[in-house]
Amino acid sequence: MTTIKIGTSLPMAMEALEAPETPPVAEAARQIEELGLESLWPSDLVLGDGTPTLEAALTLATAAAVTTRVRIGFSVLAVPLRPAPWLALQTATLQHLSNDRLLLGVGSGGFPGAPFWQALGVSGRERGRTTDATLRLLPRLLSGEPVRISEEAPPLTMAPSATMPPVLVAPYWADPRWVDPRWVDPRWADPRWADPRWADRRGTPGGGLSDARA
Repeated sequence: MTTIKIGTSLPMAMEALEAPETPPVAEAARQIEELGLESLWPSDLVLGDGTPTLEAALTLATAAAVTTRVRIGFSVLAVPLRPAPWLALQTATLQHLSNDRLLLGVGSGGFPGAPFWQALGVSGRERGRTTDATLRLLPRLLSGEPVRISEEAPPLTMAPSATMPPVLVAPYWADPRWVDPRWVDPRWADPRWADPRWADRRGTPGGGLSDARA
């Protein structure tokens, strides 16, 4: 018998949070857990798309602090906006705060021409390759092994180490080789897109987003 897991979004846009019927983030997270839902998901909207919103990682940290069971996930994290060591530290922190409840929803980001991308000095044209490189480094950084981020930089050892969370990529955007059949609704993607290496090494990318449609 198939079990359907249902999650929901976590209010974080200021328009929603300022509405009188919307509970604060912490209370909303508690209510989602009490209702028995499987997961909660804030969006990573700090991309200059015109939506005033809270920052996604700090919102998840708040949710993690007031819950014990519900999974917490990004829907979805714009990987190119975060250097690999910073993303590794955010991921490790959320894994420790949540007792390994993080679901790492990722993408190459939207609105690449927005001022936020330019302010960070990130090229929207390189976001696919940047996402590939970051996700390849992430499992090694989280494991605590010395990692050379670039040829010029000395090896970096991240601490504390943490469990690599499941990585979920929307098949609409992703290179087929990234997609794990366990996470794909057959209505959305052909299961032949799956990389079999995911079955044994969750968190170790097999394909890439360099050719992702964006």
